[in-house]
Amino acid sequence: MVLWEIWKERSARRFEDDYRPNTSQDIIIKIRFWILRLGEVIYISHRSSDNFCQVAKALGLRFKNPPLDRPLLVYWTRPPKGFLALNTDGASSDNIASGGGVVRDGNGNM
Repeated sequence: MVLWEIWKERSARRFEDDYRPNTSQDIIIKIRFWILRLGEVIYISHRSSDNFCQVAKALGLRFKNPPLDRPLLVYWTRPPKGFLALNTDGASSDNIASGGGVVRDGNGNM
């Protein structure tokens, strides 16, 4: 949005004969207007950086980070006697994927 408003101002100054230049304050007001409009339709679901919060505050936006979720503790559970536990995991990125697993008895032996 910032670059768009600067580009519009530059183009208008170059190509419009009857153009009345905007001040930098006018451009900032336009940018703030669009940010406020976007803020009405965009729901922020992730915690934002301190820098983003500072910029939002400087623009006069009311912004509140969602609360942090408590971490979920995950741990290995011993299978019943005479059974085996199969633990697996996998990951992917772009066109590459990988996976693996381990089988353990109730004592944690493979």
